[in-house]
Amino acid sequence: MKTLTIPEIACFFKANDHFLILTHRRPDGDTTGCAAALCLALRQLGRTAFLLRNPEMTETNAVYVTELWAPEGFAPDFVVSVDIAARSLFFPAAEAYFDRIGLAVDHHPSFEGFGAHQCVDPSRAACGEIVYEICRELGEVTAEVALPLYVAVSTDTGCFVYANTTANTHRVAAALLETGLRRVFISMGGDGVLAADHSGQIHVPCIPGKMVNTTGCGDAFMAAIAWAYLEGTDLEGTARAGLAAASIAMESGETINPSMSVEGIRSRI
Repeated sequence: MKTLTIPEIACFFKANDHFLILTHRRPDGDTTGCAAALCLALRQLGRTAFLLRNPEMTETNAVYVTELWAPEGFAPDFVVSVDIAARSLFFPAAEAYFDRIGLAVDHHPSFEGFGAHQCVDPSRAACGEIVYEICRELGEVTAEVALPLYVAVSTDTGCFVYANTTANTHRVAAALLETGLRRVFISMGGDGVLAADHSGQIHVPCIPGKMVNTTGCGDAFMAAIAWAYLEGTDLEGTARAGLAAASIAMESGETINPSMSVEGIRSRI
């Protein structure tokens, strides 16, 4: 096992090809965002890179990886794990690659020391901070790469309020927004939404509603976000419009609530 610096990792990626990236059991925003960003950055280099399909991926995080899953029969030359500290966190399909991990990237003090090469820094609040440095070393961090990285960094810091949040965390978040991201809205399930733009970031709690059916809530949320943005609504108002639409959507047994309307959304904002 050998510890690699960020420049050494960049050289490793540039000298090789056909990568498979692993996420952990019950994947959160950090492992998902890191895997997606690294995969996209490698593809920008012209490399073949995929994520191993994780059956536990939630609907919320799946939007970042839908186009990145490895096709059946893909034979990787190199395997990379991100944000995985222990062997117990490998889901069955990932466990099959445990002895083939060429690079393990992590930020947990409890990291168990697997992989032919490692990049582990417990001083980082999120693995996304490390992967950001790797992506920056590989080339330009585009908005496409920045979005999942922002998800990664914001997730493991509790929207930048946990005690592990550092000055470097804020620097990374600011740098990601400067790539061209105008506004970022990250669903936190029952805890509401993290909304961010160049002026800063805010947490907007859920708008109450009677739970009947969650099908269509995500689509309603995104449609209302787009509508509010085009209406010139500010950051918080846009987030609240999305949450209002989601609360209306979940109150109907139908995929599209017949009561959904602009007036209904405005009444709940």
